[in-house]
Amino acid sequence: MIRALLLGLGLLPFAGLAQSPSASGHTLRLCDDIAGPAGLDPHFSFDNKTDNILNQIYEGLVRIDAEGRIVPALAARWETVDDRSIRFFLRKEIVFHNGEAFDSRAVTGSLKRQLSGASPLTGQIAGIEEVRAESGDKVLIRTRQPDALLLRRLARFARIVPPSMSRNIEPFSPEAAPIGTGPFRFVSWEKGKRLVLAANPQSWRGKPFFDRVVFEFIPEDKQIESLLQGDVDVLTEVPGTRTLFVAQVQGLRIIKAKTLSTHAFWFTSLKGPLADVRVRQALNLAIDKNELIRYAAMGNGTAMATLSMAGEVGHNPRLTSYPYDLKKARRLLKDAGYEKGFKLRLLAVQQSERDAKIIKSQLHQIGVEAELPVVSIADGFRIISEGKLRGYDIHANLAPDPIGHMGFLAGVCFSSSSPMSAGGVPGFDERYQRLMQTHAESEHEKMAEDLDQWIYEQALGIFTYQRVQTYGVRSRIHLESQLTGMLDLVNARESTQ
Repeated sequence: MIRALLLGLGLLPFAGLAQSPSASGHTLRLCDDIAGPAGLDPHFSFDNKTDNILNQIYEGLVRIDAEGRIVPALAARWETVDDRSIRFFLRKEIVFHNGEAFDSRAVTGSLKRQLSGASPLTGQIAGIEEVRAESGDKVLIRTRQPDALLLRRLARFARIVPPSMSRNIEPFSPEAAPIGTGPFRFVSWEKGKRLVLAANPQSWRGKPFFDRVVFEFIPEDKQIESLLQGDVDVLTEVPGTRTLFVAQVQGLRIIKAKTLSTHAFWFTSLKGPLADVRVRQALNLAIDKNELIRYAAMGNGTAMATLSMAGEVGHNPRLTSYPYDLKKARRLLKDAGYEKGFKLRLLAVQQSERDAKIIKSQLHQIGVEAELPVVSIADGFRIISEGKLRGYDIHANLAPDPIGHMGFLAGVCFSSSSPMSAGGVPGFDERYQRLMQTHAESEHEKMAEDLDQWIYEQALGIFTYQRVQTYGVRSRIHLESQLTGMLDLVNARESTQ
């Protein structure tokens, strides 16, 4: 099944759903990625760059707004039936981009497709026991156990597709255009170059200002030039070395926003030297975060104590990051029996390559030698899907938190049910499940902060920094930044003056 997915993703480009709209309308051109997505099936995508495209096309029952709050989407409202059940009241008269009606059949079909086990997102909503259509506009979702994050999971990982498409649990064929209810509809995709969307005039959120959105895929060394020449209106990742230059160019401006995003380096193996918490702590003490932020993020970052970030529910603000202390790091390695160091394998995705190279160099100072293969997002996904992550000791990836809760990245990196944890971390699941089953707000947040502290004490990763995302934007463009760091282009505007 996974092999079919990977084979299918290589058969692009594919045909569009509709003809390209007239270029005479308002067009927004942006660059958010160097190579573009591997595929556009919303139930088979688990990377932030692809999600930035899919989130314009697809919607869920609820969504997360710019401030990180849960607000209605395809469900106009909901009610808690008991600690395991929520009833959703669906919006009426909504249609998919292909004309199919949105109703409870679309919701139940989409969720059951994800729960089939074929989807890499199954683990995010695996706690759902039952999805039942009570009528055409009412759906009951019941979990096996209380799940305090259910609404947040649904907001990001339960995109709704038409009933005609949800019947097939295999990945959509490359020829099948993505069809959702979102503010933009798919037009065309020239793989590796650009993807075009058009405004959906029937969107329940109102017709977007821009008639056309073009995602341009541009090599990193050509991105600034494309912004300067007017080939793109928005560049979502401006290198820190170029921000001052871009800000001084007439007609351009810089937008900086602290987002729920980090370069995560988590241990995918707790065997050998990494089985000893003293070794894991030593690796953290060997990292000069100031140098990392200066040279990898060009100053656009804030040191983190764990994987949790300021702005997330459950972030423990009392924790301070591991100091840079080579003397103590070497002493801990000596106490653990590794005075002469050791070797490890660090798998990095291209987005985190610069950080990984700096960390590799810093670890060398305490005698730890890191083999560093660097792969594309698509190859990283393939390695995870094929269960080959267990062959590495550390995985490095750009890791946004799209649901605004510290439990998201913790669950992805450390839970035994996550394919990205390579087997899970002893002691984590019990703490995590207790947290997920606690709904009382004050008790839940305290338990989350306690889990955060445990992750810190166990040093379950090499903790880096919370990113400050730097956008280069044409002055006439008004772009609303999101706390989660995800793009929501329905509110993007262009000054008419």
